[in-house]
Amino acid sequence: KPSDDITADVAEEEKKPAAAPTVSDSQSGHTPATLEPCVTNTVEGSQDFLQNDNVADQGIPPVESPSAANVAAVATSFTTVPAQLEPRQTQPGAFRVAGIDGEGGHDDDTEDIVTETTIESGIADANNPVSAEVVDEDEENRRIQEKVDREVAERDRQRAEQEGGIPEAEIVTEKQNCTTRVKIWSVVAVVLLLTVAVILGTVLPQVLNAPTSTPSQQEIRKALESLLIPVSFDNGTALQMPLTPQNMALNWLANNTNLDTYSDAKKIQRFALATLFYSTNGTSWYVNDTWMSNEDECGWYNNGASLCTIGSIDRLNLEINNLVGKIPNELALLSNLTWLYLGSNNLTGTIATEIALMTNLNDLYLYNNSLTGTIPSQIGLLTSLNFLYLHDNNFTGEFTCPAFIDYCYISCPCCVIDDACRSF
Repeated sequence: KPSDDITADVAEEEKKPAAAPTVSDSQSGHTPATLEPCVTNTVEGSQDFLQNDNVADQGIPPVESPSAANVAAVATSFTTVPAQLEPRQTQPGAFRVAGIDGEGGHDDDTEDIVTETTIESGIADANNPVSAEVVDEDEENRRIQEKVDREVAERDRQRAEQEGGIPEAEIVTEKQNCTTRVKIWSVVAVVLLLTVAVILGTVLPQVLNAPTSTPSQQEIRKALESLLIPVSFDNGTALQMPLTPQNMALNWLANNTNLDTYSDAKKIQRFALATLFYSTNGTSWYVNDTWMSNEDECGWYNNGASLCTIGSIDRLNLEINNLVGKIPNELALLSNLTWLYLGSNNLTGTIATEIALMTNLNDLYLYNNSLTGTIPSQIGLLTSLNFLYLHDNNFTGEFTCPAFIDYCYISCPCCVIDDACRSF
């Protein structure tokens, strides 16, 4: 055909829409990309290029009028991309292939990726060739894969939200966060435990060894009164009356350094001895070593004899020691006493009937004093008594000496001993 007819046929063919090459769904996971169609004046531009009078001036051999085969080849070059392109290689007649979101593109028949193509007016002329920039396929695949991964993760997340669940990736992340929080709190707990241990190890011994608050003097007195009043012989009257021997003995006992270590029996025992001391002017005794001290009462002066047996007063020997005053009733609180030697002193007053409480008494020496009144009949209740020395006193009345007493020496106007009146 004439060249004008061929050109018209080619132009008519170009007006038909070109088939858009696609990217395999299995490769990308996206909607197939669409090729951008070439402009309608492509053949005319190519014809102008072929018939350009200045071709020879540019070092390009002149081209004769194209045959039908040549025109078909040129038309084909407008719709295909060469199979292999070297990096940065220019190829006249190349066109751009749209990729994913406009990020370049590729041809299914090529391994290199076309990332940039410039077409100014359909067909480039010799002075303005179209260039294609080729990049490494691995890098482009990596970028595509990252985008696919993001889209897949987003799709999974949306599907999980619609189904009311949590994406697996978020579950894994939450587990990791939970594990991290557990580790952090475990470390905090260990630090706190160590801190508490250090504090306890430092402070607790000081707290345990710190002196406890001591009760007031008034509280101590009340406690002693509650112990002594029930065993007193006047319901505590003398105990609570100031300046009496009983009251002074209470005050002294309340100030004992080791009072809180004493048993009730020991408190009563020390109270009885203290009452005797204050009642007989103990500060004027010939010997009063260690009396009224915080030392154990068993070690107080006793005329060379031991006061105690197994912590209990059982022998009291204060003969010829300048005891001046009355024998207090509280002496009967020494219920374990077996010897009571108070002869040759300046004792006055009477023998109290409470003496009958001293049931363990074996020897009673009250001779050579200034005792008055009658001899109490309650002495007859002291069945363990073997020696009764009451002579050289100022007793009155009558007294019959019990038969169980082996040695009975009494001085009175009429004392009957085995139906015989004896006077000493």
